[in-house]
Amino acid sequence: MKVQTINKGGNPYENAAQFRSELPKAIKMLQKHFNWIEKVGRKNIFLIDNIDNPFYVWIVSAPSNLKFDSAIRGIIKQYGNYPVYVLFTRDVTTYPTTAGNTYWSKIKSVYANAPRQFKGAVMGLKEFNEDMAEMMIENQKIKLNFNRYMDVTKGAGVTWEQLLREIGGLSNKKIKVLLEVAKNLK
Repeated sequence: MKVQTINKGGNPYENAAQFRSELPKAIKMLQKHFNWIEKVGRKNIFLIDNIDNPFYVWIVSAPSNLKFDSAIRGIIKQYGNYPVYVLFTRDVTTYPTTAGNTYWSKIKSVYANAPRQFKGAVMGLKEFNEDMAEMMIENQKIKLNFNRYMDVTKGAGVTWEQLLREIGGLSNKKIKVLLEVAKNLK
């Protein structure tokens, strides 16, 4: 009997190597937009000590950590009540889209359940710009919605189920029926 192995995850060594190459780019981008940054933790947590509104930026590759939301709570508990932003270095179009376990749903969950000090996530280095930096300086919440996600991903990796659920607000049962009808129409 032949046993087939299925690789459901990525290569942690390659992912870490990619992150190590992207981290200096992310730090350079932060330095470009903010006057004073200081690394305060081993987990690539940076204090942006803006005179009026200090805040933290946690630079991380992607929301692949199974306990991503509790990690954010831990940062807030350990470093105080300043707002916390997350800057993902990995391009969203490279996120896996395995059924029921998308990074999109994980990010949505964090937004829904995180403490008030969590102010949002920047979905990749390509999304970080002057407008995002300005929102951080003013301690504004970076809102998450499906249109923003589609802008960042250009629709790559988005399933019909996600599209119908997010934009149409349809239940799983109705989505199943619609997809079956569409399949039969072809």
